[in-house]
Amino acid sequence: MNRAKLKSRKKLSPFFFEKKLYQFASKTLGEQDRDLMREYSEKNSKAKKSLASMLMSLEYLNQLKETKINKEWVEQQVQKEQSKENITRYTIISLLVLSLLVMSFLAYRVI
Repeated sequence: MNRAKLKSRKKLSPFFFEKKLYQFASKTLGEQDRDLMREYSEKNSKAKKSLASMLMSLEYLNQLKETKINKEWVEQQVQKEQSKENITRYTIISLLVLSLLVMSFLAYRVI
């Protein structure tokens, strides 16, 4: 009797492909399912694009993971934005007070 392993002849559906895409890209899928996914992506151009998109997304995520944020720089930027906001606020208040004084003076002159 032949003891060679028989390959399952499962047919892969688009739903299964989409559902298992992340596992395939992160290499946590079983070998048999990986083979099915590989064959399906070679035959289906939409599946190939989805796989490429997933791989690029994971690569981008890994690059983002290595990003370091400098707390001092962030605090400086926040401080700069707060000072700009304060200058704008005080300028508007000053203009409103000035216009109120001018209107009061004109009203006094008319009366």
